[in-house]
Amino acid sequence: MKFDYMGLFYTDNPWIHPERTEKTYELIYNLKNDIYLKEDGKPITLKKGEIAILKAGVKHKGAKQSEGSVSFYWLHFYPENDETTFPLFAKSFSSPHLFRELMHYSLVPGVSQSLKDSILMHILSLLSYENNREGLPKTVSEVLSYIQANATIELTAEKVASHFSYSSEHLSRLTKKHCGFTLKAIIDSVIINSAKNLLSNTNLSVKEISAALKFFNSNAFVNFFKYHEGLSPSAFRNQFTYMHINSR
Repeated sequence: MKFDYMGLFYTDNPWIHPERTEKTYELIYNLKNDIYLKEDGKPITLKKGEIAILKAGVKHKGAKQSEGSVSFYWLHFYPENDETTFPLFAKSFSSPHLFRELMHYSLVPGVSQSLKDSILMHILSLLSYENNREGLPKTVSEVLSYIQANATIELTAEKVASHFSYSSEHLSRLTKKHCGFTLKAIIDSVIINSAKNLLSNTNLSVKEISAALKFFNSNAFVNFFKYHEGLSPSAFRNQFTYMHINSR
């Protein structure tokens, strides 16, 4: 995969996607209200947190005007060949902070193409893994979805196991076997990714993010984040500063 260019779109005005046929694939990650698209005549409704990848050489446009404010990351890239190895639509993505990171590096002079390509590949690989669980046992797939929907610091391996009427040891063995991580490691990873998303894509304070993730206090959240990431939440928020925001 070869990264081309990207940005962050935002508007408070009525908006509809212009008609285009691109030479690149275009990835859209929706941050706010519904976006209505049409690709080769097929309608696509993109809700908050969902991703659509529009194909190269295929006409796409807005299906109708979006209501309220609109905001999304847009990213253009060239695939290695005509065969796609990533989903063209995804209902969830655990690491949206990667879009901010990639946009930062795309605007910093002197950053190598290979670094930008590697972050793009990481995004597409995660999309494929998180939205293609057909090869996983049903229980493991349901556990991963449950954790994604309910992860706060109050969620423990024991609570997840109790919800599915298993022991935490049994479920941890299953997730370790099929995902490579224990149940606790998966819960911690989802909490960290949720924190990174809130730090990257909202103006919530560290205290507010701490409360949203149900930490006892902001110091507990800061210590948890520093333990897993090696830097404070504020330092993480400030490390990627370059942004390209367009509003038309």
